Amino acid sequence: MSAERDEENPLYSSQVETATYQFQRYIDHARKNLFFVRYSFSKTDLTRIVIPDLVPTEDQHVRLSGFGANLTRDTRDNPLDEHKGVLGSIELDNNAK
Repeated sequence: MSAERDEENPLYSSQVETATYQFQRYIDHARKNLFFVRYSFSKTDLTRIVIPDLVPTEDQHVRLSGFGANLTRDTRDNPLDEHKGVLGSIELDNNAK
């Protein structure tokens, strides 16, 4: 979870709140294949908009949520100093507004 308020832009201020929950598990006994499932939520609010026509009303308060999945296969001999093997990953995300 995190929250951030930004007032550096002279045209508007923004407040962003995010939360993520992730579960991961090895799916084989050799511990080479790792599967992740994730849910994330973010909310962004724009305030103190100096030029109201600059940002449409529907874009001033935005909420996004989504699910994601990742499959990672790691056959490297040493993850910190690898000499042989491969690290491969595939990720799929679905976000709704």
